[in-house]
Amino acid sequence: MHLEIREQSPVLRMVRATVPAERLQNRLEEAYRRLRQRAHIRGFRPGRAPLELIRRLYGEAVRSEVYEELANEVASAIWQEGHRPFGSVRIRSIETEENGDLRIEAEFDVKPEFELVDFEGVEVRVPVHAVRSEDVERELEQLRAHRAVLLPREGPAGEEDYVLLEVEELDPSGLPLVGTRQERWEYLGSQDMPPALRQALLGAEPGAERVVQEEGPSGQIRQLRIRVKEVKSVQKPDWDEALVQDLSQGRFTTLEELRQDVRAYLEREWERFDRSVERELIRAKLLELHPIPIPPSLVEHMLERMLQDRLRRQPNLDVERFRAESRPAAERAAHWHLVREKLLSHYGIRVEEADFDQYFSDLSRRSGIAEEQLRRYYQGLMDDLEAQLLEDKLIAFLKSKLKIVPELVETPSS
Repeated sequence: MHLEIREQSPVLRMVRATVPAERLQNRLEEAYRRLRQRAHIRGFRPGRAPLELIRRLYGEAVRSEVYEELANEVASAIWQEGHRPFGSVRIRSIETEENGDLRIEAEFDVKPEFELVDFEGVEVRVPVHAVRSEDVERELEQLRAHRAVLLPREGPAGEEDYVLLEVEELDPSGLPLVGTRQERWEYLGSQDMPPALRQALLGAEPGAERVVQEEGPSGQIRQLRIRVKEVKSVQKPDWDEALVQDLSQGRFTTLEELRQDVRAYLEREWERFDRSVERELIRAKLLELHPIPIPPSLVEHMLERMLQDRLRRQPNLDVERFRAESRPAAERAAHWHLVREKLLSHYGIRVEEADFDQYFSDLSRRSGIAEEQLRRYYQGLMDDLEAQLLEDKLIAFLKSKLKIVPELVETPSS
């Protein structure tokens, strides 16, 4: 078999393999003889049927089988010539030429060749969120709201009140449509309430009637008659020792203690969020510094992994839409895979037994669970744990080389 391999791109190789007519014919004849030994043809004992009859009955099937065998041999020949395909060799066509030779055209991806740039001291600006006093107070108010009750209100409905409505749809002449009457609660403080409905309800008292327009489920505008049946106000409990103990499950007795605990909780959550963002920004910077071509097969592999993971959680997923929307993320994942692999190899970063020991020691201290018990639990998860620890070591190494510049930012107001 003669191979011609040419570079189509830095990550794609095109292959033309030629099987001489004589060798092709020999392979076909061998296949016919093997088949004759096991073929059951009426009037002939196994192995006695004429080869011409075998060719006439099974010629197409035998040719397909031999062509497939030869196509598989192309992949072996590529490796024997010193090439290292990334992923599988893809057969594009198999054709017989006029002189009887068999031409097999294929392609395969290769890893891009690249060198790491010097990234020591390169700046990476990362956000650091500062928890403000108003963030703490807002969180406290949300906790207090969990213990709120609704109480009947005398007088007009206010901006934070709940209103029980009797609603019925009207036809174009203003008459009520049969079967459309229903009751529903509306919260006037909701950001999702249509402005026209909020305006009609603000200041309304029980017994008040209004006619409003509202967009229906399919987008059509419908006319509704609404009647206010009840108005209720949110009554939050006063801050006292009993409420603090209730919200803290008995850990605290004063509002200031609870306030400090809430602040510490928010700071931990934002720190966790900032660390996650920092990792992504570090990865993004390394990808920016190494703009390399990505093998299409690696992108497809990443995309398929993402798809299968989502399908386990969302069986009715629109697969084609997911593939289209997720391709940029798959390309980034493939890009990081190659850069990460190069970094790990170049700097000799790997997970040692001491890293596992440290992990289980720290986890035991935080959880209060014995190390031996934790190790038993992780027995079937060690590959995943090793991947996590390896990524942690790599990120820690990159942080030590890059110049991480914290930028103080305020937490979102809502």
